[in-house]
Amino acid sequence: MTELSRASFIGYKENDRFVGDFSQRHEGRLNKYGIDQKGKINATSIRKIRLLDDTPEPIPIPQKIQGVTFYKDTILFSQSFGKQHSKILIYKDTKDDYFLKKDVMKEIEEPSYMEQIYASGSSLYVLFESAAQRFRNKFDVEKVDRVLQLDLSMIGEGS
Repeated sequence: MTELSRASFIGYKENDRFVGDFSQRHEGRLNKYGIDQKGKINATSIRKIRLLDDTPEPIPIPQKIQGVTFYKDTILFSQSFGKQHSKILIYKDTKDDYFLKKDVMKEIEEPSYMEQIYASGSSLYVLFESAAQRFRNKFDVEKVDRVLQLDLSMIGEGS
């Protein structure tokens, strides 16, 4: 997996691993790697995902992406950095490999400092950094010191 200089988040779907990198100043990247029956990872990306219009290779995702997960026929990204509200970006997971800004199905606003997300069943589990030691004495930071469980059935199938 030498296509990414560093891995910031990871997600799984069926026999594939999705690895992305976070960037605060410019777009990040997300690559898909196949996993064979022995659990070995294909070292070359078999799918690159794009979330921005008119971008050059390598195919980027929006800046400030912290996590990725899948629910039914959707792909969800957590977008967050700093004190601004975070967002869960929901797209239809299609085979055309392009997730453009205009194609977002739904945006869900969350407290700041959201990080990794994970879908299981009809629940989305959301992890926040805001209760970390470095934020404990900052009064202007809304602290979320629990893993939140959100109901994903609201987005439905094929919404």
